Amino acid sequence: MKADLANAAGFVERLANDATLLPHTIVTDDRDDTDSSLAFHQSLSLAQQLGLVPRPPSPLAKEEWAGVRDTWRARGDSECAICYEPLGKHQQVLLSCSHSFHMSCLRQFEQFAQRRQCPMCRAPYQARRVFDASFMYVHKCATAIQAAARGYLTRQRYHALRRLVCPTDPALRRRWVGDRVGEIGEAFDSMAVDRARIIDAMFNEVGDALDEQTKLLGHMETLRRVKTMGQEEWDALLQAARRDVRTVCSVCLRPALGAGRVEVALGGEGGATLTSCGHLFHHRCLKTVESYLGDGTVSCPMCRQFYVRAALLEHK
Repeated sequence: MKADLANAAGFVERLANDATLLPHTIVTDDRDDTDSSLAFHQSLSLAQQLGLVPRPPSPLAKEEWAGVRDTWRARGDSECAICYEPLGKHQQVLLSCSHSFHMSCLRQFEQFAQRRQCPMCRAPYQARRVFDASFMYVHKCATAIQAAARGYLTRQRYHALRRLVCPTDPALRRRWVGDRVGEIGEAFDSMAVDRARIIDAMFNEVGDALDEQTKLLGHMETLRRVKTMGQEEWDALLQAARRDVRTVCSVCLRPALGAGRVEVALGGEGGATLTSCGHLFHHRCLKTVESYLGDGTVSCPMCRQFYVRAALLEHK
């Protein structure tokens, strides 16, 4: 029986010392408030609990970890000794020998070296995840941002103060006076440009108003002339349009009048329409053009003049 126990103990010891089966180090969390002694007892193997294999060192207490952290802070290490990169926002592991590394770097070192020895001092260790480097990184970034903002505001105030206070050095005073005179000249130039732009805009508005007034007067003159036109004048316009070789609708390019007798009816509606400017259209074609424009203006599709239309009643 004793020989079997000895053989079992030897096998367990060889299994524990086999480098190819070395598991990763158990890393406790600095924010975990569970009982470390209970977690340590649960992590022991059966052989270690029975005393067949030597137990690992007991986990450090909170006070001991506080001393290790104070030692690390006093040394001022801010880089991982494996990859030489800042600890920054990466997961930070603090060893019981007061050396700190990236957790990923420590995992890779253990996988490559197959041993639990500190890469710096070669001492056995216990690992604990801490967040001091993250807090330091955030504080450093916030400090840099605040310094940049304060520097920008200070430079702005300094430049504003330089514009108001004249220096005492003669050379700097001449330069200061020249700069102020240049600023005043630029301000006057800007005022002159703005004034010229305002005057141009005002004259453009006056010109547009005059064009509208001229167009309105032309419409009124056309209405006055059409009101005084008699039946003979409308017939003369019709005869002049019929003598034209293109007695077709200028919109659809189809014949607008036949060969029969045509009567002019002012204000009526028929198949064909004669405008006061002497052009012929189909009534539906002219209405379509007016509805398409839709801007309230009445202009002839041929001569772009204001017109009054009259219906042409054709008698067969």
